[in-house]
Amino acid sequence: MIAAHSVPNRHPSGLHDWNNANLLCLNAYTSKYAFAPGSIRSVRMYTRDSGGNANLLGTAPVEKDGSFFVQVPTEQALQIELLDRAGKTLKRETGFFYMRRGEQRGCVGCHAGPETAPENAVPQILLRSTTPADMTGASAQSASGGHSF
Repeated sequence: MIAAHSVPNRHPSGLHDWNNANLLCLNAYTSKYAFAPGSIRSVRMYTRDSGGNANLLGTAPVEKDGSFFVQVPTEQALQIELLDRAGKTLKRETGFFYMRRGEQRGCVGCHAGPETAPENAVPQILLRSTTPADMTGASAQSASGGHSF
């Protein structure tokens, strides 16, 4: 009745003994901000240096459904910026957040309240690849993490 089965590759899960963390956004359009449908093209992630200045970690694609998947460094300040097709800022957070070592975090959208339930669908970014865009600087992999824009 109970048998071992392979783990589905469509959903990141669990805590791991990793130096970095993964962030999966289900839909950046689910937001307290009014983004026109199709307007978000990519996401930039920043951290802070020892002087408190923002440093760019990298840029990753945002799918048509608003999903993105990034791997980020841990135990340091992180900030998100959403960009349009021309590379202009749609919204850059003023604050920073932190992720813990090995953390796998999923969010419904950009500042969506906890009462907001996501659509019951596989995010398009995971249909493209289950490898997050690497923004840790730890590999020679492109900043898009193998995703093409």
